[in-house]
Amino acid sequence: MRSQICSLLSLFFLLVGSFPAGADQRNGFDVSNATIPVAEIFGGGPPRDGIPSIDAPKFIRPADAKFMRDDDIVLSLTRDGSTRAYPCEFLSGTRS
Repeated sequence: MRSQICSLLSLFFLLVGSFPAGADQRNGFDVSNATIPVAEIFGGGPPRDGIPSIDAPKFIRPADAKFMRDDDIVLSLTRDGSTRAYPCEFLSGTRS
């Protein structure tokens, strides 16, 4: 389940902002090349802009992440030589 959530989040981040102007859209997402009938796509989850942004995140070194488990799945991003890891459970709000 955690890996599915992480996969969906990864796909979402890859797709956001990549749609051409004038494309068939549903709730702001391009559905012009959908492989299933658009009528079968149902909304769910929080409303648009329903997830607040984290404007000033505090990052810690991996050695200091004592709350992480060895089998936790993370989404990582490397930009300008700096790598960040985002625990998928935190991104999805399912951390127990």
